Amino acid sequence: MASLYSMVRKSFSAVGPKGLHRIDYSDWGQESNHNVVLCIHGLTRNGRDFDYLARSLASRYRVICPDLPGRGTSEWFPAAACYSYPQYLSDLNALMLFLGVSTYHWIGTSLGGVLGMMMASQPISPVRKLVLNDVGGHIPVSELKRLRALHAAEARPKISLDEAERSMRRLYAEFGPLTSEQWRHLVVHGTRKGQDGLWVWALDPEILSFGIGDPWVDKEVDLGVFWNALHCPVLVIHGSHSRMLSLEKVAEMKRGLNTRTFFREARDCGHAPALMSREQIVWIEEFLGEY
Repeated sequence: MASLYSMVRKSFSAVGPKGLHRIDYSDWGQESNHNVVLCIHGLTRNGRDFDYLARSLASRYRVICPDLPGRGTSEWFPAAACYSYPQYLSDLNALMLFLGVSTYHWIGTSLGGVLGMMMASQPISPVRKLVLNDVGGHIPVSELKRLRALHAAEARPKISLDEAERSMRRLYAEFGPLTSEQWRHLVVHGTRKGQDGLWVWALDPEILSFGIGDPWVDKEVDLGVFWNALHCPVLVIHGSHSRMLSLEKVAEMKRGLNTRTFFREARDCGHAPALMSREQIVWIEEFLGEY
């Protein structure tokens, strides 16, 4: 019999604009557990980012961590235009229906948090509680451009896993103070070895050229309509050095939201806290279990 803390990699087929596509996901805990947590990663990341958090939650919850299309081991779309908010939400809703899950908690980092706001703000939403990791009702275009430039600078294939790790440490330095084991975990699951023997990011490059569903245009992204419509308890984790979610925007978010909202600041982090430290995991455990 599998341990409560065990994880199984699974997959299912979802429908997209170009036909069926495969989505891979990690399934932690017991299938019979009706207390479910769905964890959604950031734009360039994958579901294995949540392994440390999921392992800790799995004694009380069934934890589902998918790789969005084009990331990790999930199938790539044939065209950049397929990577869009509606498609991601459709895929995630199909995944939970496939699993027979009607309500669940949502933990979202960056893009994953944007999708969580969109789902949780619906009049009849399956989201019971929402954790937003360094994202809110506004996304500055300057930060999107900065992050895109960082990825472009580190895009070339690497000759070894060690070189890939050094690159990843530069690229994701704002994740916070991670251990050597945690960095190696991120690089092992965030890269793949090509037929030429070189290591590349486990990511469809078209995602970066097309952004998160719209072209990279010179305008701010206003998500206030979703933030202001939330009606479930919300935990916002803010990186103390984040330029994606500034202190000014955090102050704005604290005003006028008609729901229970809690804020935590992750020290020595930017965009976005890795959710691997014990402190950050405890914040989430307490929020899901007590509020």
